[in-house]
Amino acid sequence: MHSTSFHIGANSNLRKFFRVLDGINVFFISVFLPMQLGFLIPMEGSILTFEIISWILSLIQIVVTFLTPVEYEGQMTTNKKEVLKAYWNNNGLFYDLCGALPFNWIFGKVFLTNHHAFTHFLRLLRIMSVGKILMFFE
Repeated sequence: MHSTSFHIGANSNLRKFFRVLDGINVFFISVFLPMQLGFLIPMEGSILTFEIISWILSLIQIVVTFLTPVEYEGQMTTNKKEVLKAYWNNNGLFYDLCGALPFNWIFGKVFLTNHHAFTHFLRLLRIMSVGKILMFFE
C-alpha cells in the first residue's frame, strides 16, 4: 500500500464507528429537516445545537472519507488525488458537501423562513448517501 500519511483502514473499527455516527446523522437529517420545513420551526436553542452537531458530523465524515484508502489499479492507495477522484465519481462528495455546508448561514439567515427554505432541501440530498451506510450492516 502506498502511504506516507495517517489513514483510516476501510474495515477498521474506527471507520465502523464513524459509519455509525454518520448513520445517526443521516437519520437526524432525514427525519428532522422535513419536520423543520413542514412546520417552519425556527433554528434556535437546542434545535440550533443539534444542527451544529449535524454539520460537524457531516464535515468529519468528509475528512474520514479522505483518510480512507481506495482501490486504484488493483491496489489500495491513500493518494489524495485518487481518493478525491473516487469520492467524486461515486457522487459521495457532492452529497456530503450538500449535507455539510450550512447554506442558511452562508446566505446570512439563521431562522427558517419561506424565502430560503430551499437551503434545507440541499441538506436533504445528504440522504442519498444512505446506501453507503446500509452496506455497513450487510
